[in-house]
Amino acid sequence: MSLFVKDAPPGVTESTSAENISRTIKDDIDIQTSEISFYHANPYPGMLDIMIPSYNISKGWNLIGTTVPDAISISDVLVANNAYDKFQVIKNVTGHFWTAEFAQISTFTPGEGYMVYALEEIPEFRFPLSLDYLNLDSYISALQNVTFSLNQGWNMISYYATTPGKITDILVANNAYDKVQVAKNVTGHFWTHEFSQLSHFQPGEGYMVYAIEAFDFNIQIAIPDNDSLLDKGA
Repeated sequence: MSLFVKDAPPGVTESTSAENISRTIKDDIDIQTSEISFYHANPYPGMLDIMIPSYNISKGWNLIGTTVPDAISISDVLVANNAYDKFQVIKNVTGHFWTAEFAQISTFTPGEGYMVYALEEIPEFRFPLSLDYLNLDSYISALQNVTFSLNQGWNMISYYATTPGKITDILVANNAYDKVQVAKNVTGHFWTHEFSQLSHFQPGEGYMVYAIEAFDFNIQIAIPDNDSLLDKGA
């Protein structure tokens, strides 16, 4: 797994070290908040490979969500994955949609789930990481600050953490165990209090959630130990 390159700063190559990347960014470019730039080079050897999930998009309907902390342009994500012509439609829970010809939505928003229809299988689809998060702690901290609101009734949410999370534990942490009646994935497998075919939310996947009452939701994400991540990535 690696990060994408899009308009990489001068002097950045796949062999560029994290220290040199940081110096290049600091000295040579002014990053605009609206500008999205990505790397093939992994600035943390073995680390962001673990932290940035990728997953396979199946031909047909999928339920997905972003795994990065900020709203990101739908078009930019598709172009970065060489998949602009491979999606027929992307829509949110309200029915607002994106197509190549016409769009009512233009961004993927953290915490929201999206139904997407793919014309073909797309392996290792991922949401590219902005240059704003070359520091691992800042990336995880930004994910920790993502909060989104669930309405009473049906919602489409996404699980944006970097590792699977036990559904029961996440609901309890949000004081929402008794506020969710059912959560289900795109295949129809579901979780309820009485019986469940699902036990964990998976990074990058979206879920249909029926809330008995409205509440705010936050996924508790621990900042990992850097040394242990480097050991795993070695």
